[in-house]
Amino acid sequence: MGRFSPSNIIGLKYNCYIRADIITEDVVVKLKNGGCREVNFGVKSGNENFRQKILKKKLSDNFIFNASRLLKKYGLIFQTTNMLGLPGETVDNIISTIKINTDFTSAEYFSSYPRNRT
Repeated sequence: MGRFSPSNIIGLKYNCYIRADIITEDVVVKLKNGGCREVNFGVKSGNENFRQKILKKKLSDNFIFNASRLLKKYGLIFQTTNMLGLPGETVDNIISTIKINTDFTSAEYFSSYPRNRT
């Protein structure tokens, strides 16, 4: 990041996608100082067990909440990406996904439909 960020090279603000498990205070400071204006990261499911066992995302709730706390602390807007209605997902899992996002700046949801080719 640092000296190679778009803001430092040509003066542009930028958005980025990052994994919540690599967001540290040092990373957030570099993003902020480098001209980042919005950060996006995937939560995928609000149910940690479903996220880890079914989706194979080794991402704990602690990483998600820590990322949220740090991004808010430094005034960076952030958005999460989530998936609803996946095969094997229960209504309780869907509610967990909605609840985990209630304290976040913005959340984006993806839902697949049967026989959908996209």
